[in-house]
Amino acid sequence: MGKYLNVEDVAALLEITPSALTKYYLLFEKYNYRFHRNYQRKLMFSKSDVELFRKLILLKNAPDFTVEKAAVKVLEANMAGDLGSKIELLIEENKKLEQLIQHQNQIISMQQKQQEMIEELYKIHKKSVNEVENCVKKEKMSIYK
Repeated sequence: MGKYLNVEDVAALLEITPSALTKYYLLFEKYNYRFHRNYQRKLMFSKSDVELFRKLILLKNAPDFTVEKAAVKVLEANMAGDLGSKIELLIEENKKLEQLIQHQNQIISMQQKQQEMIEELYKIHKKSVNEVENCVKKEKMSIYK
C-alpha cells in the first residue's frame, strides 16, 4: 500500500461500498478528525486512517453499538493512543534536554575555572611587569649615581 489511498481504493480494501466509506469518514469529520487532502483538495487516506475504518466496521456490528457510537469510541481510543505516544516522545525529549543542560552546566563550570586561571595569570603577569619596571627604574637610577 502506498502512502495515501483514495476513497475507491480504501472501499475495495475494506470490502465496502464507496458510499459507506463516505458515510464513515463524514462521521469521523463530524467529531473533528481530519483526513489528508491532496493539492486538488481530493480526500486521501493513510494506513492509520484505514485502521480506524477497520475498527469502526468491527465495532459497529457489536451489540449495543450504532455506527455513531462506534465512531466516537474508535476516535476516543485513537486519541488516547496518540496522547500516550506523544507523552512518551515528550518524556524522551525531556531526558535529552536534561542531559544537554547537564552538559552545558559542565561546560560553564569549566569556563568559570578557566576564567579564574586567566585572572590569576593576569595578576602574575601584572606583578612581573611591575617588578621588571621597578628593576628598570632602579637600573636607570643607579646609572645616574
